[in-house]
Amino acid sequence: YKKHGTALRGLQQEKVDFDLDDFLDTVHDLPEAKSFIKEDPALKAMIDTIKVDKWVFTASVSEHATRCMKLLGVEGSFA
Repeated sequence: YKKHGTALRGLQQEKVDFDLDDFLDTVHDLPEAKSFIKEDPALKAMIDTIKVDKWVFTASVSEHATRCMKLLGVEGSFA
């Protein structure tokens, strides 16, 4: 991380041949997330009080954000 900042940046800067989509899917597939991301009804209730369209911006792949929102129980609260 000291040289490149992230694993992805290192792979890119070192000109390693890899499939970007496969890399992102692999590093963001966290089966253990279920053990530390729990459904949060209070968070959903708070988000649902906001009566404008809402979006999720992420630096991650959309599938990872969707998995996390499903675990939190808020996936239906966004446009």
